[in-house]
Amino acid sequence: MGITPLQPEITLYHNEEYVETDLDVEVSVPVHPKHLKQELPDDPISFRKLPAHELAATVIYEGRYEEMMPAILSLLRWIGVSDHVPVGPLRELHLSGPAHVGGEVVDFAVIEFQVPIQTANV
Repeated sequence: MGITPLQPEITLYHNEEYVETDLDVEVSVPVHPKHLKQELPDDPISFRKLPAHELAATVIYEGRYEEMMPAILSLLRWIGVSDHVPVGPLRELHLSGPAHVGGEVVDFAVIEFQVPIQTANV
């Protein structure tokens, strides 16, 4: 089919609460919008447009994947103490490139974590 993935890779975490197992995760890559209309019967790949949000809390993390949890917890804590609530899944954008190269997790990454939010009183 010849679809070239664009950057960055995006991971969406759909769990509404913290869990150690059974994560509801969606892994994706951006593609040119012309591919959104393609029908692929019997193919496990699907195309959809990620919804935009007016407001999001974000943090840029630089380091090892194994050590990123404090950055995520800080972001979630800020949302709570700033009188906001999440209105969409946590998004993980791999700004430094793919998370895996040659089947191995990269040693160092630059990741933007985003959580779509709104004020709690809305």
